[in-house]
Amino acid sequence: MASVKTDVPALNTLHLECGAKESALYYFTYPGMDNLVLFAYTSSSGKMGRDWRHHCADVEFIQQIQNNPTPFAFEGEPIVRVPKSTIAFPIISGKNPIGVLIFSFDDAAPSLESFQDFTQSHEGPLFDAWIDFLVAEQSRPLSVLFNIAGSISSSLDLDRVLLNVVEQATRLFRAKISSLMLVNKKTRELEMITAYGCSLEYLEKPNVPLDGSSLGTVVKDNTVFQIQNIFEEPLYLHKEFALREGVCSLLAAPISFQRQVLGVLNIYFTIPRRFQSSEVELLQTFANHAAVAISNVRVHEQILAMEEQLQVSDKLSSLGELAAGLAHEIRNPLAVINMLVHSWKTAPPASEDFAHDVDVVAQKIEGLNGLVSDLLNLAKSRAFDPKPVNFDDLIDRLFRLLRHRIHHQRITVEKRIHVTNPVVTVDRERIEQAIVNLLLNALDVTPENGTITITLSERQGQFAIDIADSGPGIPEHQTADLFKAFFTTKQKGTGLGLPMTRRIVEEHKGTITLSRNGGAGATFTILLPKLIEE
Repeated sequence: MASVKTDVPALNTLHLECGAKESALYYFTYPGMDNLVLFAYTSSSGKMGRDWRHHCADVEFIQQIQNNPTPFAFEGEPIVRVPKSTIAFPIISGKNPIGVLIFSFDDAAPSLESFQDFTQSHEGPLFDAWIDFLVAEQSRPLSVLFNIAGSISSSLDLDRVLLNVVEQATRLFRAKISSLMLVNKKTRELEMITAYGCSLEYLEKPNVPLDGSSLGTVVKDNTVFQIQNIFEEPLYLHKEFALREGVCSLLAAPISFQRQVLGVLNIYFTIPRRFQSSEVELLQTFANHAAVAISNVRVHEQILAMEEQLQVSDKLSSLGELAAGLAHEIRNPLAVINMLVHSWKTAPPASEDFAHDVDVVAQKIEGLNGLVSDLLNLAKSRAFDPKPVNFDDLIDRLFRLLRHRIHHQRITVEKRIHVTNPVVTVDRERIEQAIVNLLLNALDVTPENGTITITLSERQGQFAIDIADSGPGIPEHQTADLFKAFFTTKQKGTGLGLPMTRRIVEEHKGTITLSRNGGAGATFTILLPKLIEE
């Protein structure tokens, strides 16, 4: 919508001369000259009145200005939304009306005789203002198209982009309603996707078949279709909705991409009218923008589907490698269990030996169970459930879970908090799993009487968790493979802990990095956004 000026000298002077409460300057759009648009406004109070309409397409009002260009009194409609004592003064250039001055009064309007020759001294400035208006009108579509192009390039939210298209189309064409419908190939129908300027009931408008309908013709012929009067068009379906919404004429453009028609963009007007070729071309440009937006989102969806397939293939490949690589690791504990069970059958052991053998079997089963659990956790996925979590409490809970091992290894664990409120929106179960993985790794490499430090802080506008150990550190040549599945430097490791940890952190839109602590030890740093967007 073009901005309304409040600094047009000719209007301000005339407003003071006639003693009006509010005054407005409307001009005809060119070349149709069938639509009045508010160009300037002034008020005795200095405030912009909300009752004034930004444009007028009322046929009777416009014909009265064009057929009898003399001042006339009216009650305000269709220029203002509430009845006012109002006088219209047509603006003439040569013999042709180019606009109208509107003066409204608190009390009864002055006699029309007092307005004769009222604007003669201002004809030149008012004509110059009309030229300014026409220049602004010509540049308006360009700014609107830039706006739409920007929204398309910066967003993959199709609903939001398409709503922006129909909203801007409604405003730019000064239409009553704009709607966008897409082709359903299975049902061979046009389905309502979004609309602007209509009632909620209109959004539930029935689908339009491609066969035997005017909008179906747009799709089949891939060309713009215009209807001067909907109620006289036999191929226009659902006339009852047009009557209910108060629309009469239609301009519809195909939304096509690479010769394939994806849908139709429609603009509806309240009066019967013929459309200029410039309007047809402009609406087709809008439709082309909509086609780009739809195609962008569909291509993005295809890319995401391909990425998901690649992830599944990569996971299956990794699991296949694991099956081959873990055969020996699984076979060894099974062989021990089998040997012990076989010995029990041939010669039952003494009670002390039997207790020892049972402990060995339990340990082997626990090891196998852990291996299988890690594998299943890497392969499976469950619903993401982010909630606010206090990391001070979370770390304390994890220390309690690991206290036996920490005490057994005689390791000092320190917690340092450098943030006022350590609350972050995360999936508690998953983030606990990630931190436990890092703590277990740290416990594996930290020697007796060593130290593990967890630091909570804020860094780069994000929540930071540093887990540092005093172990031997990680050789530089191993860092590139550290987060790869099944890569491990441990004698009994599975190589699944760090890949799982990174996946969990990335699910939280965060990052995990490794840094070496000078001569000894390593620090894993997790950076998390303070609020996860679902």
